[in-house]
Amino acid sequence: MATYSGQVAELHRRYNAAAKKAGSGKTLLKAFRAHKKAHERILKRHLAEELADAKKKGRALDKKK
Repeated sequence: MATYSGQVAELHRRYNAAAKKAGSGKTLLKAFRAHKKAHERILKRHLAEELADAKKKGRALDKKK
C-alpha cells in the first residue's frame, strides 16, 4: 500500500495536469470537485488507519499496567 503522502502527491499531480488542460471554468470546477472527493476519501481512510493503530497501542499499554 502506498503511503498517505505519496497518494496525496499523486492526486495533486493528476489535478494539476487536469487544471492545465481545462479549457473552461466549468471543466476546471469539475476537476476540482473530483480532486476534493478523492482527497476526502484518502483522508478518511488514513485517519481510520491511525485511529485503529492508536487503539491497538492503547490496549497494549493498558495490559502493561
